[in-house]
Amino acid sequence: MTFTSDAAAGDQSGAMTVNRIGLFGVIAALALTEPAPDASASGRPIHLTGDCTYSSRYAELRDQGVAFARCDQVVITETGMALLIEFSSETGGKAFTYTVEHVFDSPIVGTAKVTDLQIRAGEAVDARGKCTIYESDTLISTVTCIATWQGRIYVANFETDASRF
Repeated sequence: MTFTSDAAAGDQSGAMTVNRIGLFGVIAALALTEPAPDASASGRPIHLTGDCTYSSRYAELRDQGVAFARCDQVVITETGMALLIEFSSETGGKAFTYTVEHVFDSPIVGTAKVTDLQIRAGEAVDARGKCTIYESDTLISTVTCIATWQGRIYVANFETDASRF
């Protein structure tokens, strides 16, 4: 499996091409959907603990320039018509924060378009991609985001602690 960027061929639009599997295939392949913390729409940030996990078969993608988040927590914050999904670790701080349009079927569960990406503590930049929040029995189990910016792909796949029981 390989990822290529149109930017590598001189197109600076940030568009990407995913060979052999599509964008949704990457999201589906990375994500596991088992039970975990509450997916309520209280308007308060939702704090999740767990880990960013990736199958060993994705190791070759790191060599191709795909950036994978390292994290042990996710905070999901509603901000009007958008959600901020922040992947971070207690020891390393912020990894990636994705801003997504809030158009989910249920309060925060589903797939939505990424509009901005913040890498570590940097400025938010225009990005393209998708985030999917999975649930089981009304509990968030997995949060998966993938976006491109300047031809590079940024992936975060978070499984909650409860999804491992």
